[in-house]
Amino acid sequence: MSIRGGQRRFGRWILAAALAVAAGALWLILRPPAIEDRSARGREAVSAVETWAKRRGLRPNESGSRKELRADDRVRWLDFDLGFWHPPRRNAAVLARELVQLAGPLGLRARPAPAEGGAQAVEFSFADGRPAGRVWMRRECLVAIVIDDMGFNLNAAKRVIALPCPVTCAIIPFAGHAKAVVRLARAAGKEIYIHMPMESPFRAADVPEYRCILRPGMDRARVAELVRLAMTEVPHAAGMNNHEGSLATESPELMADLMQVLKPLDLVFMDSGTTEKTVAWMAARDAGLRWQRRNVFLDAEYLKRDGAGGRIRNPAAIEAEFSRLIGLARQRGVAIAIGHAQFAATLETLARRIPEARREGVEFVPASWLAHPGKP
Repeated sequence: MSIRGGQRRFGRWILAAALAVAAGALWLILRPPAIEDRSARGREAVSAVETWAKRRGLRPNESGSRKELRADDRVRWLDFDLGFWHPPRRNAAVLARELVQLAGPLGLRARPAPAEGGAQAVEFSFADGRPAGRVWMRRECLVAIVIDDMGFNLNAAKRVIALPCPVTCAIIPFAGHAKAVVRLARAAGKEIYIHMPMESPFRAADVPEYRCILRPGMDRARVAELVRLAMTEVPHAAGMNNHEGSLATESPELMADLMQVLKPLDLVFMDSGTTEKTVAWMAARDAGLRWQRRNVFLDAEYLKRDGAGGRIRNPAAIEAEFSRLIGLARQRGVAIAIGHAQFAATLETLARRIPEARREGVEFVPASWLAHPGKP
């Protein structure tokens, strides 16, 4: 073998060795993290995302699967799959951008991606491109059901309280069974509102519940006296809404006095919306109370009068109003409905439709949860 041939062969060995060393170094630098490292990184990501979600007021949605189907129908498992409900006033796209920025310090990559059902999703991956996890957000769909005119009939009250969701029991002071219904509702963990009688254009004969009726022209001292009387008859109330009251809720003076009386009592005021000219919710807002407005009357439409002079409600209209309620909640994030304890069609519809709505992601909550905050 010539000296020159040996030198060429030796050079090739040196070059091969150098390339092998470089390749090894490059592999050490770029190799995927060990399974243990990936799991630890996934746990860090979960902790960081949950902390971020809590700061942003997002509630957990526990329906993640931690798996995805590839194009060839093979399953791949994710290190985390987190779901959240976001408040209606939060912009999902802005939240997604915040999540993308959160990924970098965790040593992950992230990108917004669509998810099923219109939710906003963010997909996380490791540096080598392997999927790490997913965070998805869906707008809250919260519904409150307020049942008015409670206190007259114990059997109707039991049917209301048995409805398969939180309901708010609006009880009329001095109705014959008002205190018994308070006890039933309290025992079942249901929220209570005072269903405060207020004057309407259609005054009936004097009845016991009119002992605390609010009328335009009353001074604030009389309003305070009647509110205290109502609270004695319906204790443990979280809020108040008006029973009838088309004349009373149109009176700026009466409503301003009422809200000043309610303010130190820490009650929510809900405007039942019995007249288009109501100023009640505006008076509550301006006084700094927590306040709300009814969105849907479930059972306003009736078919005919019964033999006792009452009105038989239209089941088809109740069905349609319940569907409208759910549609409003999906559109706005929250919605409030009023129904009435004395109408069997209302309670039958609610008993059937509430479980269906819950299976479709609607959450039913006490009415006070949906109150607008008062001014400081």
